[in-house]
Amino acid sequence: MAETNALIVGLRTAVAAAPENGAVRVALARALQQAGNADEARIEAATAFALNPELQAAADLIVELNTSNGADGTTTPHVSRQDVSEPTTQPAAEPASESPTASQPPTASVSDQGTSAQSSSAEVAQTPARQVPPEFDWAKAEQEIDSEIGPAFLASETDDSEAPIPYAADLKREQLTLAQVAGLDQVKKRIQQTFLDPIRNPRIARMFGRKVGSGLLLYGPPGCGKTFVARAIAGELGATFMPISLADVLSKWIGESEKGVAAAFEAARAHTPAVLFFDEVDAIGGKRSSYAGSGLRPVVNQLLTEMDGVVASNDGVFVLAATNAPWDVDSALQRPGRFDRVLLVTPPDAAAREQIVRTALAQVPVNKIDVKKIAFRSEVFSGADVSELCSTATQSAMADSIRTNVIRLVDMNDFELAFNEVHSSIGPWMQSARNVVEYANPNGQYDDLDKLVRSWKTR
Repeated sequence: MAETNALIVGLRTAVAAAPENGAVRVALARALQQAGNADEARIEAATAFALNPELQAAADLIVELNTSNGADGTTTPHVSRQDVSEPTTQPAAEPASESPTASQPPTASVSDQGTSAQSSSAEVAQTPARQVPPEFDWAKAEQEIDSEIGPAFLASETDDSEAPIPYAADLKREQLTLAQVAGLDQVKKRIQQTFLDPIRNPRIARMFGRKVGSGLLLYGPPGCGKTFVARAIAGELGATFMPISLADVLSKWIGESEKGVAAAFEAARAHTPAVLFFDEVDAIGGKRSSYAGSGLRPVVNQLLTEMDGVVASNDGVFVLAATNAPWDVDSALQRPGRFDRVLLVTPPDAAAREQIVRTALAQVPVNKIDVKKIAFRSEVFSGADVSELCSTATQSAMADSIRTNVIRLVDMNDFELAFNEVHSSIGPWMQSARNVVEYANPNGQYDDLDKLVRSWKTR
């Protein structure tokens, strides 16, 4: 009975919240009927029918209640659906508790029992057979209520914490090598000596006190091939290349960004040998002093913990990073054991620029292109600038071909026009670098950058 009373209380609360919901009233009427309160059940059923005459469940319940015995033991007359089609504000019957004879059931003498039995038999013959109420379908009632009321709270369409890691699927061994990197001989030599050779010869490296597998930080002007060089290093190691950006780890939920960093290292450990490459690492591992009150400060702490191998061993995991502004990277990331090798990736030299031009025009119809002249005139260009130069020249020839409906080959005239449109994008970065080497290089950390800046002044 306690369970029934709790159900009735809950349904009354639902009716109070949605008084126009006929399905809820029918559910309440069913519960009242099962609790033996037929009169209140009739009231709720009639109200539900008045609210929605098309609600078949209300009509069936009214018919069922009016063809069954009342709470006082008497038989109630049959009421058809037409009798309840008119909404009424008065209850169909008074509650049984208000009847003057409710507490004192009528008694009959022995001599009257025969007459009463005959009368009851006659009434039963004239009264339709009592219908057995079907079992109440709670699942259907919940669906009807949900469609009327709707959920109390809305769930987010996407859950960042359950989002798949984009870099943990379809991973392959990198095939690019340093031999395919045109020019940059000094850069490649430094990479071999300071990073690749100790990894390939761990016994000798340990004899000289060099730790194998420390991180490598590549920095330099934008568009000069830092990511390309990182891929080539992964190819030299026969490792899986796993690029990580801020978008891969950053989340709007507190604590989820740190989980993203941890997940990146877990994925790398599961695919060893692997090169974990953090592009624009100054965005992920910037100076913590500038992150006061920011959610990125714990991300830097998590990155430091993962690089130290505190959570799990990083054997077979090589951490590389690239940035345009190494002076914005947290100093703790550049201490020995982390990114203790910092290498400047300079703008492409003449040989590299020639190779970029040849590669960009490999699938393009050309005529008498002077590659050396283009490389000489693009001396202050980054690799991305040289590629844009070739693309602009190609578009010029393509536009003429479309206009005249005759294919015209790309020639030096197209490059003359392209040089008027495309300019070096390195200038602003060089100005920032000049300020760093003049005012923020007391320990000689940026001596290589100082040489580059001084040579740039003479161009």
